[in-house]
Amino acid sequence: MINLPDISKQQEPQYQVPLNWVGMEKISLPLTLNHQTVLSDADIYINLPNAQVKGIHMSRVYLQLQQLTTITACAIKTHLHRIIQTHQKDQTNQARLNLHFKLPIQHQALKTPIISGWKAYPIYIQANLNQDTLTLSYTIHIEYSSTCPCSAALSRHMIQDQFDHDFKTAHHIKKEDILHWISKYGSQATPHSQRSTASVTIHTETEINLYQLIQNIENTLQTATQTAVKRADEQAFAQRNGENLMFVEDAARRIGQTLKTSYSAWSIKVTHYESLHSHNAVAYLDHTIG
Repeated sequence: MINLPDISKQQEPQYQVPLNWVGMEKISLPLTLNHQTVLSDADIYINLPNAQVKGIHMSRVYLQLQQLTTITACAIKTHLHRIIQTHQKDQTNQARLNLHFKLPIQHQALKTPIISGWKAYPIYIQANLNQDTLTLSYTIHIEYSSTCPCSAALSRHMIQDQFDHDFKTAHHIKKEDILHWISKYGSQATPHSQRSTASVTIHTETEINLYQLIQNIENTLQTATQTAVKRADEQAFAQRNGENLMFVEDAARRIGQTLKTSYSAWSIKVTHYESLHSHNAVAYLDHTIG
């Protein structure tokens, strides 16, 4: 076997400074989550406390990471511990793993039972192992529709004024005349809506059920974007928007109310991509233990 040079051992660093993190990013890694395969981009790092070490052995870290096959707290902790062990001589005692992937979930139409479609939810998981303590952060991104309460009130006011103008002298109004008027003028003014996103991060030491978390948030918002729709489904979605008027503040508070019943530490960022303005409306809400 040819004895090849190992610069990381044979040379000292020009500047002897400990490094917080050294590693690799965007490693393709197929993983299993609840019996479902997802293709993840993985970032892996270890600390380098020994200032006299020129560099880490990237191949050791990479090959050990390849042994990770499932997204569970136990599996992640086991493999991060083994990655730390590959650099014991360098005094390494911390490892960090970031996973980026999209979780596909199938959704039925709101009203039409025979049609459905898929949505891909961006997921970001950060795992830190310090000595023997594992901490986890799960971040999910959920799209929904938000209809402005102020715009809805202004629209109703305009329609009310038009109705009052058209029937100002009428003492008795027939039902069919009202129905005809609504069909003609009921959309004279419509409130503005926009696609919106909720980025939710859960901080924990154990794994969480991502499917349940997504379902809980979408249930509380009631206006998650749809997949396959026919006219009956589009009408039902319009009704949900009308029944769930939301400022960005309302959405953040709704989600927070849902999270606090199940999780101790979390953070929320809600973004409404305004259709009235060319800028976005945002709200943040954090909750930590104690």
